Amino acid sequence: MAKQVSALLRDFLPQQHQWKMKLMQQWDTIIGNLGDKVRIEKIDSDILVLGVIHPSWAQELMFLSGMLRNKINDALGSERIKTIRFKTIVRRGSQSKAKKMIKQAAVVEPYDEVQRTPRQENTLKKIKDNEMREVFAAYFNRCKAMNKRAT
Repeated sequence: MAKQVSALLRDFLPQQHQWKMKLMQQWDTIIGNLGDKVRIEKIDSDILVLGVIHPSWAQELMFLSGMLRNKINDALGSERIKTIRFKTIVRRGSQSKAKKMIKQAAVVEPYDEVQRTPRQENTLKKIKDNEMREVFAAYFNRCKAMNKRAT
């Protein structure tokens, strides 16, 4: 099935864009162990936009972009990519996982409700997501309790 789709794409894509398909096919080999942290987001002319899972990876790869560009162009057999740009991406489901982790951390040890200032209450009211608001309220309680213990 995959070979049929590949053949269809070869016939469908104009000749000048065939190299983009080659890049997509060889991407796992090119990027290697970083495959779970970096993905192709966009190919625009000679500019490649890569999505990375964290800003620190974007910074690290920016320093290595010359080497990465050379590796890509070597795999393509010609100088197709001249510029590589990076952007931080959010994986599907990662926000809800983060919420769950924060909520679990807040539930591990319950803390008594503490008195909040009107400014703190207003800030909490601005959070539209009820679950997130509860998590931050619990976090605030925890921080207050830990400050009391430290003094």
